[in-house]
Amino acid sequence: MNILIFTEYFPTSEREGITGGVESRGIHLLKELARRHTITVICSHQKKQPRLSRVAGINVIRVGFTNPYSNTGNILTRLSYAGAAFFTGLFIPKVQVVEGFSYLTYPVAAIVAACRGKPAIATYHESWTFKEWRKLKGWFTGTLGAIWTKFALLLPFKRYIAVSHSTKEQLVRRGVPARKIDVIYNGVDLELMRGISVRQMKEPSVSTSVRLIKSKRADTLIRAVAEAKKQFPDIILTIQGVGEEQEALELLVKKLKLEKNVTFKGRLSKFEDVLRLRKRHRVFCLPSEVEGFGMVVAEAMALGLPVVCTDLPVLREVTDNKGSLFFPKRDHKELASQLVKLLADKELYAQKQKEALRRAKDFDWRILARNVERTYRKVA
Repeated sequence: MNILIFTEYFPTSEREGITGGVESRGIHLLKELARRHTITVICSHQKKQPRLSRVAGINVIRVGFTNPYSNTGNILTRLSYAGAAFFTGLFIPKVQVVEGFSYLTYPVAAIVAACRGKPAIATYHESWTFKEWRKLKGWFTGTLGAIWTKFALLLPFKRYIAVSHSTKEQLVRRGVPARKIDVIYNGVDLELMRGISVRQMKEPSVSTSVRLIKSKRADTLIRAVAEAKKQFPDIILTIQGVGEEQEALELLVKKLKLEKNVTFKGRLSKFEDVLRLRKRHRVFCLPSEVEGFGMVVAEAMALGLPVVCTDLPVLREVTDNKGSLFFPKRDHKELASQLVKLLADKELYAQKQKEALRRAKDFDWRILARNVERTYRKVA
């Protein structure tokens, strides 16, 4: 089968350039599909990336103006990608199925498919309301995003893939018929995870991997560490990620006198280095107030790490309430309590560690790729 994928960002290899859950799903899922199908990805171009390349058996075409990675803004360069992607997609030979992987690409995928008389599929990681768009992306970008995605929901997709039942429920509330939606989770590379071997820190330690933007609430975790420090003076927090909130977060660390406890690691280019960093810590935390899936949680569980997460329906679903503890959104004191509980209670820690490893087995990319193939066959 010849499959054409539109996604805004795509890594340069299996181990480098993975900036978030959409990119991780893209490279790992498409790698499995490329074993049996011809996969072409049309994505945006970033500095020093080749325009044409082959990544893990996937044909990758990078189009439009050079588009620096951004969670908000850069509207003109992103629209230049959308326009260039549309025209490029019209001329890819022998396409049988067209799929959009992200908000910006849904209209592109649907219109290219319609022009070519081929079926279109949209993979949704989340589906926000107008109010959520404005809150998470700001007034201007949020308004444009809400209008763009409202338009996308009116387009003639043959089927939808939701990465969780929570996302499926969001789509149904937006008017998508439930019968047209297949739930296919994100996954993890279990073989890679098992091969990560490091020595854990002696100190009580917590890590997180998030974009440093307001909705990911790294500030809640920093405040929680300030509380936990009362019981564990040598507690360590390592924050891996970049974003526009970094300066404000560094000021918060200074204000709370946590300079010796909190480290910012920025963006690590190699995925194995990200995993090694996480595994050196005792606990992984995801303090976000919104998530489409929370792939970093599944990855942490596969590394044998208990996780502490915001009490969101999707994170309850991903963990299946195994290997995890939860805290109310933005409640740094309750988060501190849960961290202390895991770090202080060896029996609880061992129990959650075993649960995490068992749950992680449900996220095997090889099985999930077969599920995606079944969705393709329904429309091709």
